[in-house]
Amino acid sequence: MNPIVVVHGGGAGPISKDRRDRVHRGVVRAATVGYCILREGGSAVDAVEGAVVALEDDPEFNAGPSFEMGHSGLPSLILTILHLHELRSTD
Repeated sequence: MNPIVVVHGGGAGPISKDRRDRVHRGVVRAATVGYCILREGGSAVDAVEGAVVALEDDPEFNAGPSFEMGHSGLPSLILTILHLHELRSTD
């Protein structure tokens, strides 16, 4: 089986050619991260997480990690990946 990874990088409005090229490289980078995880036997959830982290790490995208203040007063990462086939989410 050959895995397929689809990454959407936003782009809801017109952007310059220069930025479009940078965004394209970032989307390809994120898709490649996810693809490599799948090719190495990782789960689909691991591939999604890897691709999302690649987008979060790229300043071209408004995809910074989400967090809220936890009970201890320290930031607590919120990451939810839906498992639609099981109708549950992972937090």
